[in-house]
Formats: sequence, C-alpha cells, structure tokens
Amino acid sequence: MKNVFILLALIFAPTAAFGDDVSYGRYIPEPQKVNQARLTYLFWDVYDIALYAPNGTYKNDAPFALEITYLLDLEGKDIAKVAKKEMKKLGQTNKDILEKWHKQMAEIFPNVEKGERLVGIKGADGYAYFYNNGTFIGSVQDPEFTQYFFDIWLSPNTSRPDLRRELLKSDA
Repeated sequence: MKNVFILLALIFAPTAAFGDDVSYGRYIPEPQKVNQARLTYLFWDVYDIALYAPNGTYKNDAPFALEITYLLDLEGKDIAKVAKKEMKKLGQTNKDILEKWHKQMAEIFPNVEKGERLVGIKGADGYAYFYNNGTFIGSVQDPEFTQYFFDIWLSPNTSRPDLRRELLKSDA
C-alpha cells in the first residue's frame, strides 16, 4: 500500500509543481517559459512575471500566458486601476470603453497577498482568461481588450521597456 501511495505521489508531483501549467495547456500548445522578470517600483519589489508561449517562442498572434507572482499585498481594485491607466497610455482614449474594461477587471481581479499568483492567458480566440492560484476567475471576450491588456507588458510602447526586453529575451 505504501508503494502505491509513493507511485501516485510521483505521478501527480509534476501537476502540483507546475500548478497553472494544467490551465496553460488548455489554451497553449506545448507551453514553455520564454523568460521572466521582476517589477520594482522605487525600492519595492512588486511582482515577478513570467511569459509562457508555445515551445517557448512568443508571437503576438499566437496564444500565450503571463504569470504574475506578487511580492506584496495589493487590492484587486488597485490592480484594475493601474491596468486602465496603462491601457490609456497605450492609446485607448475612448472613455466609455476604458470604463467598461475597468469595471470588468475590477470584477475579476481579487485582492492578492504576497506569494499569490495571477495568470492572464491570451487564447487562440483572442479572448483573455484569468486564473488566481490555478483557479479560473473570469474572462473578457473582447480581442481589443486582450490586445491592450497584454500590451501593458509586451508592446514596444510599454511604460516598462526594460521589463519587456527581459521577458522577450530581446534587445529591441
């Protein structure tokens, strides 16, 4: 009986070790980490972020995921507020659209504590899917939202070009 338990533990260990990989596979064929980076604001480490893409190769027109592990406690409403601000900086100036997206994000994004993980996935359908510590928490079925949301980190016009370069393993 002890051997059966050990065998089961070995079989399921990869699933436990890679938590969100289970959900990545639903959206991304052969998900592998492209790279990771850390966002620091002033003297605070805010979060670690990792980019996952098919076979570890990022393409904007293919499915991918961003996994954010928070290094401090934040309120979901503040995460949504900052995302809205960044989307506006990226060129979305329609106030009605920004308010609609802000409301959707505020409903989806939970308060997070240090060590918690939020994952945003761009599906093949162009929609955004969100997970908190491996549990599905919502989606936004609007390809324009998806583009602006992930552009916060991945656009050449991001407000954090060093973070983007590190995520993409790029000099551009």
